[in-house]
Amino acid sequence: MGQGVEGFRTGDAAVTVDGLTDLGVTGDFAVWTLAFRRSSDKFDEVKRDLNLDRDRIVVFLREKGFRPYEIEVHPLQAPEPPGHEAALRETGMRFDGQGRVLVKTERVDALARVAGQIDPLIGAGIQFEAEPGLAAAVLTR
Repeated sequence: MGQGVEGFRTGDAAVTVDGLTDLGVTGDFAVWTLAFRRSSDKFDEVKRDLNLDRDRIVVFLREKGFRPYEIEVHPLQAPEPPGHEAALRETGMRFDGQGRVLVKTERVDALARVAGQIDPLIGAGIQFEAEPGLAAAVLTR
């Protein structure tokens, strides 16, 4: 089983809550965070690549059957350079940016299945910040 979020461990659609004893229960809602990043010595390149990565992730999720209301796209974070880009490039400064797409769904089994199928995204050059094959099931009962 992989580590999820804040003490939840997921494996298939079951969740184990760590404590004095382990209790196996089935989650009825899941949240999957796909956090990605880009870095370059060119600010415009970072913004362009982050946009492409976000679009690829959304297309992938839609192709896997997730509905628009299950996909939450967060704004990209690519801080503006503090001065003229050419001058910054001469000093060797790199520009970093991040993006985040969440899947929020009651279809826990579908999410667990798709979370293990992200190789095409990695093959397309998307640089995930954490192991994206891990989903955090959230109990709502």
